[in-house]
This record gives sequence, structure tokens and C-alpha cells, in this order.
Amino acid sequence: MSLEVKGCRELQSEVLAKDLCSLCGACVGMCPYLVTHKGRVVALDECILPQGRCYVFCPRTSLDLDLLSQTVFGAAYAADELGTVQEIAMARARDDGIRSKAQYGGTVTALTCFALDEGLIDSAVLTTSDESILPGGTLADNTAQVRDSAGSNFVAAPTVAAFNRESRKDIQSIGVVATPC
Repeated sequence: MSLEVKGCRELQSEVLAKDLCSLCGACVGMCPYLVTHKGRVVALDECILPQGRCYVFCPRTSLDLDLLSQTVFGAAYAADELGTVQEIAMARARDDGIRSKAQYGGTVTALTCFALDEGLIDSAVLTTSDESILPGGTLADNTAQVRDSAGSNFVAAPTVAAFNRESRKDIQSIGVVATPC
């Protein structure tokens, strides 16, 4: 089985026009025609390319779960509640400062700070909120910035668009923290 390659026109008709967009930002920044504006992904102009990464990376386009599972895990797709897992663990940050600001014990914030401190990553793409109601993606290259972004945002945010912007820079290892699309 092969993956059919589609482009911006199909993204418009199959996802954007049907209000299925999760506003993750995977398409934004990869295509000069797509931007986020007032909580939506919009096309600035018509893209005439027959195929594009915007469609391929969109999590709302159709997906062959059996093909994906076979490719990634070497096994048929398991429709279990949690999907394919190797281990389940419970954790929380030891740092009271992180736990007081973060969500559900601050594990993700603590692990991101650890990864930066140990040189496992050069920077991290995080979701932040400002005075407006709409959160967005930002790049953190120190633990103070990670701590400032602690806590979950349960509003659609184009965080992956920040990754698309930052991955073009001279950064070797980028961590990404986001809630699922």
C-alpha cells in the first residue's frame, strides 16, 4: 500500500473548508501561502502545486493506521485505548517551584529543563499564552523560559508552526512540548 500525495488544494477542500483544522500549525511555515490568523489557518493566495508537505503533515487528513503501525512498530494496529505502549509510569517534579506553576505535577517542565541542562536538546518549542486568549508557539533556549511557559494550554495553538520556523535555523536538537492535535 502506498501513500497518495496531495497538496494545498486538497488540504483546503478536505480539512480547512470542513472546519476540521486542529490549528496545530504543521502546515504553517512550510508553505508561504498558509498562515494563522485570528485562530484559523488561512490561505493568502492559491497554491497550484499538485503535492505538498502541508497535506502530508496535517494530522486531520486521512491516515492508514495499519500501514503506520506496521512501519513504526512492525506490528498490526492495536485499537487499544492507549495504543501501543512499552511501559506506563507515574512521575512528578521534585522542584516545588515547578510543581506550583505546572500542570499535573510538572513532569514535562522538569524533563524539558533537564534535557536543556544536560545538553540533550539545544532548545525547546513550547506553547505560551500572552494577554490575548490565543496561545502560540515559542522557542525556549534556557530553563527560565521553560519555567515561564509551564502549564497546559487547552486551546488549539499553532505550536508546530514555531517548530517549522525554528528548524530552519542552525539548531541541532529541538525538543517539542505540545498537547496532541
